[in-house]
Amino acid sequence: MQSLISETMRWLILFLLAVGCRAEEWDAYNFPNPTAGEFRECKMKTTANICDPDGVLSEQARYRLDHDLKQLESRTRQDHARTFCDKKGVTAAMAVARHVKGGSTEVSTDDMKFWVARDDRVPVYADEFTEIFNQQKSLFQQNQYQQALTNIMQKTW
Repeated sequence: MQSLISETMRWLILFLLAVGCRAEEWDAYNFPNPTAGEFRECKMKTTANICDPDGVLSEQARYRLDHDLKQLESRTRQDHARTFCDKKGVTAAMAVARHVKGGSTEVSTDDMKFWVARDDRVPVYADEFTEIFNQQKSLFQQNQYQQALTNIMQKTW
């Protein structure tokens, strides 16, 4: 995992957590973008890297996870890199929803309730994400979403 910090690239991780309950059905076309002016629909007060339109997480949990997502970018910044994207560090976003239509065409773990989309250059691969997720499965089952998501994020940096 140490190589993740030393890699000079920008990438995106998208976590979609589907927690059982009938609600709005979300997909890539109707899910709000918290970085492009739809942050209020994401239950945030300003632009953010997390979106939780169904209110699965508490307000405190959303803001804590958003802070952690922004820390990931700061911790992976490479000030001496040549290009802006290489200097910028890892940009991650998190989407949390009760029900997601279909699945992901990028990477999907076996349980079909947790999806990760990543750039091909990201040095964390599908099997690693599956293993990281499986280590947190009991926390998800206990509805301890914030802790599970925090643990997953920390294992990627």
